[in-house]
Amino acid sequence: MIAQRRRGLDDAELKRSVMDNVSRIISTIDLQSCADLTPFDYVRKSILNFGVYDISSMTGEGERVALIEQNLMAAIICYEPRLVRETIEVKRLETFDDVSQKLQLVVRADIKSHPIDVEIELVADVDFSLSKFSLTKAPGS
Repeated sequence: MIAQRRRGLDDAELKRSVMDNVSRIISTIDLQSCADLTPFDYVRKSILNFGVYDISSMTGEGERVALIEQNLMAAIICYEPRLVRETIEVKRLETFDDVSQKLQLVVRADIKSHPIDVEIELVADVDFSLSKFSLTKAPGS
């Protein structure tokens, strides 16, 4: 009997897998949102601190949006190792909507793949009224 070579994921399956993981990251509130982890550097960098900061006390205006972008990027860098770190970008897609209390951020990155990396673009919807993130695939990606 001849052993068959294991088939890897195609581009669509790889993108779906990364999107599922990023969705789990942004749907989870990290431990440092409710506990001071300063003396516990190892815990701060471990899976015990999985997720993003709690946004329940934030609004989508001003300097706080930059903090949300930075936190989202840091969480993705830390917990999604399949993305090429140097290619990860998180930017505001549109202005804050005062009525719906929502903001959209676009996440762009390359997924490590062989023979060439695969580009992915996702849209993170930040709903401040519900203190939740949700993720959708960007149109055309």
